[in-house]
Amino acid sequence: MKKLLSVLGIFVFLFTTVMVYALTRNEKSIVKNSRRASFYFQYTGTPGNEADRTLWQNITSGEPQCEGVNDGCLIEVDEAYTALSGSSRVLTQNVPVVTSGAHKNPDTSSPMIVNAFNKNP
Repeated sequence: MKKLLSVLGIFVFLFTTVMVYALTRNEKSIVKNSRRASFYFQYTGTPGNEADRTLWQNITSGEPQCEGVNDGCLIEVDEAYTALSGSSRVLTQNVPVVTSGAHKNPDTSSPMIVNAFNKNP
C-alpha cells in the first residue's frame, strides 16, 4: 500500500508540473499574438480638412515625404481603427486633430495615431 501511495504521489507531482508548464507557455503565446498591426495613411485633401477620414489614403510605405510641423501629411494608425473595404484599407473614424493657429495636426496623444508626420512649417 505504501508503494502504491508513493507511485501515486510521484504521478500527481509530474502531472501538476506538466500542467503548470503547459498553461504558462500558452499564456505567453497569447500575449505575443495579441499585438496589433499598424497601417500608414497619406493625406490627399487641402489644409484644414485633416479630420475627414475619407481624405486619407492607405499606402504601403511608412517613409514620410513630409518635413514640417503643421498640417497632416502621413499618419501611422493602429489596426483597431481601420477596416478592409474591398481590397483597400480605410479608416473607420475621423482623424483626431489638434488646432495650431490655422493648422490642423493629427493628435498623437490619441490611441488611434501611432505616429504622425506633418508637411508645412
